[in-house]
Amino acid sequence: MRYYIDLGTYKGLLMEKVIHKFPFFDKYIGFEPAPKLYKEAVRRFKNNKKVFINNLAVDINDGRKKLYISYHKNSRKLKFCPTLVKNKKKVKKLGSKSEFVYVKTINFSKYIIDNFKESDEIVLKIDIEGKEYDLLEHMINTGAIKYINKLYCDWHYDGMCEYTKWTRGKYKIKHYDFIDKLNKYGFNLTGDNLKDELEFLIDDMDRL
Repeated sequence: MRYYIDLGTYKGLLMEKVIHKFPFFDKYIGFEPAPKLYKEAVRRFKNNKKVFINNLAVDINDGRKKLYISYHKNSRKLKFCPTLVKNKKKVKKLGSKSEFVYVKTINFSKYIIDNFKESDEIVLKIDIEGKEYDLLEHMINTGAIKYINKLYCDWHYDGMCEYTKWTRGKYKIKHYDFIDKLNKYGFNLTGDNLKDELEFLIDDMDRL
């Protein structure tokens, strides 16, 4: 079986492009924790029986966590994408308790191991606003990474820890060390979003 798994589906716009360009997957599976965005994605694909959208945040364990969300003043437009990472640079500026909601989390490594076979073909797209490092490290430690054939990721090393302009170099080094660790599993990642993020690559295809 061939699967496309989208972590951080948002409104489903990128998944829609993927389905159009790569219609051969048996299933398209999305994870979007933000309630409003999840509902928009579900509406977008309501007539496509190959698409399954989950209202869950991917994490290293099952449970409930705060999802930090910020809207523009006097508007329901997002200032930035929702994130589980409290220390992410943009989240630090938030001051109101109304700026987060509790969401269900899923142990993504366990989900992969319990629901797929190593013989399946899985393309994994990740855009989870800084949580990608914890998630992928956990996938390495549990062996779930071996189930993934192709990995696309939007990297946010400003969400790795207490990232500031004074520690930028330190976390950039950690970032590229982590990329090297992942590539030992057969990936061809660069650590550069222009080359590793699926949205940029699909837009490049459109320009050809």
